[in-house]
Amino acid sequence: MADSIITIQELKDAQKDAKALGLIINSPAWQKIATRLGLDCYSIATVNALIEQIQAQGDEKLAELQAAIDELLASDNWRDSALRTWSGRTQEEKNKELISAQDYGAKGDGITDDTQAFINLELEYSGLIVDLLGRTYMVDAIPPYNTYINGYFSIPSGENRSLVKSEKSDYVNSHYLQNSDGGYLVKSLKTTAATETGSRVLQSMAYDFKTKNLFAIKESKTTAEGEVVIETYNLANLQTDVVASAISTPNTSIGHQGFGIQTVRNNARYFWATSGITQSDARKFVRFKFNSNIVSELVDFTFFGSDFNQVNATKTIAVSPDGKTIAVFGVRASDSMRVIRIFDAHIFAYSDGGDFSDQYMFEFAMARPYGWVFAGLATDSEFVYFLGSNVVSTNDLATAESSRQHVQVYTLDGKLVINDQYCRIGLSTALSQGAVSSDLTYMYEPEAFGWIGDQNSPNLVVLGASSTTTDGIYRYNNIHSITDMKRNILSADDLVSNNINSFSKTINLKANDGQIMSAFTVDGSGNVIAKLLNSGGAATYYEVSNNKRRVSLQVNAAGGFGLYDHTLGRWLITSDVSGSVIINHATNVIEKTGVGSPEGVLTAGVGSRYFRTDGGAGTTFYVKESGTGNTGWIAK
Repeated sequence: MADSIITIQELKDAQKDAKALGLIINSPAWQKIATRLGLDCYSIATVNALIEQIQAQGDEKLAELQAAIDELLASDNWRDSALRTWSGRTQEEKNKELISAQDYGAKGDGITDDTQAFINLELEYSGLIVDLLGRTYMVDAIPPYNTYINGYFSIPSGENRSLVKSEKSDYVNSHYLQNSDGGYLVKSLKTTAATETGSRVLQSMAYDFKTKNLFAIKESKTTAEGEVVIETYNLANLQTDVVASAISTPNTSIGHQGFGIQTVRNNARYFWATSGITQSDARKFVRFKFNSNIVSELVDFTFFGSDFNQVNATKTIAVSPDGKTIAVFGVRASDSMRVIRIFDAHIFAYSDGGDFSDQYMFEFAMARPYGWVFAGLATDSEFVYFLGSNVVSTNDLATAESSRQHVQVYTLDGKLVINDQYCRIGLSTALSQGAVSSDLTYMYEPEAFGWIGDQNSPNLVVLGASSTTTDGIYRYNNIHSITDMKRNILSADDLVSNNINSFSKTINLKANDGQIMSAFTVDGSGNVIAKLLNSGGAATYYEVSNNKRRVSLQVNAAGGFGLYDHTLGRWLITSDVSGSVIINHATNVIEKTGVGSPEGVLTAGVGSRYFRTDGGAGTTFYVKESGTGNTGWIAK
């Protein structure tokens, strides 16, 4: 307390503490001072000396480190040739295992001349496997001293462009399956001319793998020659027959011979087609956007020079499912040779158009299939697929059945790996659908190659026009798959099972609340199809079919159960909600359970049997021994 009296002892203690404090402040360095409380401490001068000592030592070490760094930089010992990895090898040895053309200044944009970069590379390195990083390199000649993978070389001065990894020429890796007969009918697109004057035949197709929408071009000719419309069909449902969900207004800027979709960064979607009659040069191709049924941002690209025919019907375009490759078809004027050119699609992604006729990766002349009309072109970035059409138009069944199409499959550098002159894809379906008019019994015209299904495992399909529907309003344009059974058709994102042995895949389509509304199982060979439909608590059916038989297992809204044979056209088993069962062995020959006698009640044919659940001795089992009505039942 402020008014407390200080004792003599407190004064003595304070005197001792003041003396110790004075020593701590004023004593020289390294002197230890004893305190009243028994703890020793060093003078402030000692602390300052320690700080100066540490600082001096730090400066010395920093100077030594800087000197070492200077020495290392001066001697080049800091480079990867001097550094050691965990294995004891130098960093340079490790880096040389992953040598890149970019290390020597190559651009790989398909435009810049990278010849000197590869010369410099091969002056230093040979016998290596060099990853080209998926790019295209413009060079005077293919570099010979290393093995180059995952990319392309483009040679401006040569007739041909060469694929770096040409061993992909094995035809078994292609999406085309020979001897596939009529193929598998995926969808029938029902086209109409009700909204515009012109053809009901779809000429080309492009498929959006994300939206499951198929876009098709057909001729319109509402007011001017050369008008076309784009029709949209949604394939993400279980219906076999699909009507267009949208039809664009007529357009003369795009042509009908060839169609494709390219998706670039930021998910921007471009459409490619041949040029229309309003374009100044028929050798051009056009890129555009198509949203809300409107064609916009149309840009011209020239892929063939003045030495090629300028007739629209002599050219077409195709885009690979992965959007990396564009193939074009044209006819050379000097010798009428059919020429295919392959382009690296990424060089067009952000281009504003122009002349690209000398920037193709590959060019080759086809082994011309004389007598065949050009129908379609497709590519998957490994192969090019050509479809030649022998149009069916006859009233003679034998002539129609003998018709064939011609399919050729090439590697990107022009090696012919498949030459199928006996393709029948879609023919049997066309012949079974009936007449195209009152005076023409059989008609089938393949119009396009295209891709549907899953982008990572796409299905190559043929789009072809056949007959009219029975109402005469629509015309069938059928999509037939021609791939092998290992490839799924129209797969959804919700893949729930994959049977390796049968190669079947089951796809569930769910409502917003997660309830499975429908599902279907597909065997891509076309021999087995199963589908399940659940209409939300009402009728449900499960249908299974192959090329010999089609049956369905059904439950109606009232709880009735049945097994129906669509091939035979009758119920095989039916049961009401009480559990009463009827088995149909043949037309009007049945087995049934029930209450009471069937005599005078149950109509059936001779040989039918009835099991009475409330019967007794001699009245439990009945046989229909006579008549076709409800009498003739004899108790046994």
